[in-house]
Amino acid sequence: QAAAAASHLGEAEGRENAPPAPAAGEPEEGTGPRVLLVDDEPTILDFGYVTLSAAGYRVATAANGESALRRTSEREYDVVVTDLRMPHMGGLEFSRRLIDRQPRMAGRILFITGDIAAITRAGNGLPAGSRWLTKPFSLEQLLEAIAALLPAQGGRNALPSATQGL
Repeated sequence: QAAAAASHLGEAEGRENAPPAPAAGEPEEGTGPRVLLVDDEPTILDFGYVTLSAAGYRVATAANGESALRRTSEREYDVVVTDLRMPHMGGLEFSRRLIDRQPRMAGRILFITGDIAAITRAGNGLPAGSRWLTKPFSLEQLLEAIAALLPAQGGRNALPSATQGL
């Protein structure tokens, strides 16, 4: 499965054979932890959906913070991966509103951004316990960051078995 995820990486970047991320409201497939991926770049949504699904996560997507808030009112997620800068509502505002509604999500948010200065500007405004990755990032970096945010189960992070060996 690791090879399948790695092969999808190139496809998602080229957008040639990558299956599109599901539209809002479609059910996530899989049995692993639920991840909500929020980004205004379709390539990132496609890459994330394909690779995280192949790794055993149940993945939902949203194109901005407003859509993501609607998704989180319909279903609970184990981890949220969100871009910082998006139209309509950015990741920082989305994360604040999400934590106000679902305090258990504090420490379960991964910010992604291509703008390193945005992390510096956000500074202490990032929710406690959150992490961040700068674009571009590898599949391994993404999986490790998500695993670090998952609640511990039985003394270790709740990783889908498909991520073992990645």
